[in-house]
Amino acid sequence: MARRDALRSAVAKFFRVSMGVVVLVAPALLVAFLVGSLIFSGGKASETMDTKWGVVFAYPLFEVPKPLLVILGAMSILLAVGVAATNGRSNEEGVRRLIGPIAASAVSSVILAGVVPENPTRWGDAFIGTQWVAAIFFVVALAVLLLGILAARSRERARA
Repeated sequence: MARRDALRSAVAKFFRVSMGVVVLVAPALLVAFLVGSLIFSGGKASETMDTKWGVVFAYPLFEVPKPLLVILGAMSILLAVGVAATNGRSNEEGVRRLIGPIAASAVSSVILAGVVPENPTRWGDAFIGTQWVAAIFFVVALAVLLLGILAARSRERARA
């Protein structure tokens, strides 16, 4: 019985750590783009901004394609299912720590769609790219994770 619990705990930890790594890629790309633009693109972080000092690399420094963000979002959904399935009440704190990074990934997708739009569409006075679609995947992953927390709580109540 203890061996099975140890295996379950190891699998749960694998899913949590893997999900943490996957959902931190989009925010890391956003930070890299913004800091890189600040340093190398003369402080120009969007099309509407002017350069503030000498340009080393022309704006945009790099583009983040929609397929990359969608793949990360789909992976986060699959990992959220794994986290939700292996989550126990004792792991709840570790699972709750994933909520912020998942939300940051969703927000990062939308911001990247605004500052480096891929296939831009006019949205009011600005343009937005198609990268925002990945935010839907991250929100679904967040919902799955929250449902997993609720399911773990109700399983624990049923045992008690």
